[in-house]
Amino acid sequence: MYSSSDTVFAQNPFLSENVDDSFICGTPPSTVPDPLGIYSKSVDPAYLNNFEPLSFNIFFWGIADENGEWTGHQMNLQKAQDAVTLLNEHLGEFNICFNLLGMDIINSDDYHDGKTLSQIWSFATLNGLSPNPASLNVLVNYQANIATTANLHLVKLYDTFSSNFTLDTNENEINLNLANYPIGIYAVVLIVDGQPVHAKQLIIN
Repeated sequence: MYSSSDTVFAQNPFLSENVDDSFICGTPPSTVPDPLGIYSKSVDPAYLNNFEPLSFNIFFWGIADENGEWTGHQMNLQKAQDAVTLLNEHLGEFNICFNLLGMDIINSDDYHDGKTLSQIWSFATLNGLSPNPASLNVLVNYQANIATTANLHLVKLYDTFSSNFTLDTNENEINLNLANYPIGIYAVVLIVDGQPVHAKQLIIN
């Protein structure tokens, strides 16, 4: 797992049924996190709720064989979503949430269309949400002028509520009416040419 910008990239842990994949985890099992207690102030949800939620964007990726075939358990978008949902179920009470941006598989024609995230990020981004927190309206500033298609996906965390908006790639902002949206924390995801490329957190109060 590694990070780029504000997105965490998670490698597919199911590379093989017969190979010890424990090396994939970057932290040795015997390691004690924060042994000096510098960062661990509290694990009390009531205390942690006094702070802004800590939000991570996750993009899953998997490695197939050179011929594009799998050895072992195949990863797919539903399995990735199940993993992120499990993370939110366990860590939501500590004010930590994870947003799934999508997944890709290297050397697999069924999933990989030849574009890389770095290529897409070079011309597509979410520049800002204003105001945030918001109640009635939010102005979303974006850039996707070289894209063929662009969409904005709003997902309420810890819930099934979501909505989708088609963006004009020749414009750079859209004003969203939030009057009928439930109060809560949302992930605002920019999807360009079918690829989720950037996400920001929005609080609706």
